[in-house]
Amino acid sequence: GGDSGEGPVRPPLLLAGGHRSINKVVGLEFDKAGRAEAAIKFARVPEAEPGLEREAAVLSRLGREREESDGFPTFLDRSQRSGRFAVAENAIEGDAMLDRLTPVSFPEMARRVTDLLLELAAGERPEHEPDWRRRSIEEPLEFFERAYGSALRADVLAAVRRSLAGIGDLPSVGEHRDCSPGNLVLATRDRPALLDWESAEPDGLPGLDLIYFLTTSAFVLDRALETGTTRESYARLLDPGTATGRVAADALARYCGALGLDPEEMARLRLLCWVIHSRSDYRHLQLEVAGRPEPEALRGATFVGLIEEELRRDQSR
Repeated sequence: GGDSGEGPVRPPLLLAGGHRSINKVVGLEFDKAGRAEAAIKFARVPEAEPGLEREAAVLSRLGREREESDGFPTFLDRSQRSGRFAVAENAIEGDAMLDRLTPVSFPEMARRVTDLLLELAAGERPEHEPDWRRRSIEEPLEFFERAYGSALRADVLAAVRRSLAGIGDLPSVGEHRDCSPGNLVLATRDRPALLDWESAEPDGLPGLDLIYFLTTSAFVLDRALETGTTRESYARLLDPGTATGRVAADALARYCGALGLDPEEMARLRLLCWVIHSRSDYRHLQLEVAGRPEPEALRGATFVGLIEEELRRDQSR
């Protein structure tokens, strides 16, 4: 860039993280002070475009329904660039939550993320679309039964279906669907902001993002993914007598109280959360073998273990 008397303008920065073609390319544009002011996401391949289109739609809807927030990006524009779909949004700078998450900081991190998710759920929102139960509960359950039916006992599948059938009427909320420490930054005054809305559901269900955040945070603190102890970590999270369990119980109680939700509904929503996310486990297993995974691999999937732990806990009460 040239010299305008305020120093050279920083050129755009192109980020191309991820080894799979489905990963996106992100360009950052900077203002004259060298601060990132816009992030532009490009699809590398056509298969990546639906996620970007969803991100644009969800962020656009959130922007219409509430005042501008620093808790999520502001949608700026969508376009075709170099023959591929692109979406532009304001850039949010901050420290990666993963770098700041410790057993000591976890209670405060959980409190702030709970506040952010309550903000997303607040305000005047339209009623659920007529097919919300089909889209949010029945379709994920049917996929789970098709994908994992060969690996799980019939009584496990029946228990999952019976529990999800008990989910009552719930308010519509903007749902991120990947609310993990890896997608959160601590921005101004350490306020958390959620990035990467490509999996989001604009007409979503309450509680699922908080459940996912608390669980994935516990996995980070326990190094559960590295050590293959996700089910044990989850069992501790469900026990309010443990360190992570106390944090989870407090966060969920605040969330339910603020939205007027029945705390008993959380057990069914936890189960639904893992049914929904079991799709990603299945796709990863498919990529590993370039075909249908073996029943043994399916039984060892992370979210299947969480489902079984949830059912075991329910039966022991």
